[in-house]
Amino acid sequence: MWKILKSEMSYRLSTFVWMFLTSLVLYFFITSPWIFRGSAHSKLNRGFFFLIYMLVVLVVYLILKAWSRENRDRQLKMLPIPLRSIGLIRFLLDIVLWLMLIALLFLYSLMSVHFRLEKTMWLMLALTSGSVLIVIALASFWRDLVLPVKNRGENVPQDKVIVGGLNILIPLFFNFFGLVHLMLIVHALRKDNTVLSHLFYNSLVILGVVSTGLILAWASIQIFGKQVSQVS
Repeated sequence: MWKILKSEMSYRLSTFVWMFLTSLVLYFFITSPWIFRGSAHSKLNRGFFFLIYMLVVLVVYLILKAWSRENRDRQLKMLPIPLRSIGLIRFLLDIVLWLMLIALLFLYSLMSVHFRLEKTMWLMLALTSGSVLIVIALASFWRDLVLPVKNRGENVPQDKVIVGGLNILIPLFFNFFGLVHLMLIVHALRKDNTVLSHLFYNSLVILGVVSTGLILAWASIQIFGKQVSQVS
């Protein structure tokens, strides 16, 4: 399985290179002295701007992957390995992308004093990583449950109810995910102590988000295996 994961990472090498180059451009842009002038702006933690970039990259990647005409899943299904292992590989590939973005944030924090890994940043990273697990799982539900039903054309009422519910819940969470994290980043930049920041920076809330993400990720792997086994 690990050889397949390594092979899939090599296949996505161009995506990783593109991500590194765009992050490097953003780094020089937000750390240049002519962008944030004045003593007040010079104290801004540019790491939060980079966190916005990380979220945008992940969401765009998942959207393009969901609507891509190239069906890598179908090619992986032909391999002589358990179907749940294939589901785990899909999940790990998305996680690797997020971990690489975190590694870039750490790298740039070593290169510039404007990238500060302060307590708020650590809490934000923990919360965001838990939310990313949820987003990746929901994207898997979309590919494995919604798209196949849509492509079939004629569907039983039960399928229509499931698809209708997911069509509402998944975009709703994506919008909620983006809005909450954007507000938290703005509050962190302004160093505001708001009810929202106190709520989401709570260790129990962060633990709950991460646990929910892990449970949904596990469920997405199980659903992938069952869906494929029924079709095969």
